[in-house]
Amino acid sequence: MSAFNYNYAIVSRIPNSFKYSGQQYTSKYEKENEIDVEKAREEHRQLIETLKKCEVRVIELQEEEDYPECCFVDDCAVVIGATALITRLGQTTRQGEVGS
Repeated sequence: MSAFNYNYAIVSRIPNSFKYSGQQYTSKYEKENEIDVEKAREEHRQLIETLKKCEVRVIELQEEEDYPECCFVDDCAVVIGATALITRLGQTTRQGEVGS
């Protein structure tokens, strides 16, 4: 028996700006490291389908172009039962995501 019963998953669509995510962590951007957004979207779609097959209800948020890493929703909140713990994201480039 699992310690947790997962009923819902909150996901965010992948914005076009996702291909630029992570650039602030490198001193020099290299073209070969650019993210393939369409491949990421396909993998994301597969994740959603897998969740649905596990009878998890998926809540999908609209992507936000101003926040390239908005698809990493798990960084923003932890929900247990009817209680949500909203985090204070350390990176200033991500702090506006919490509103969504």
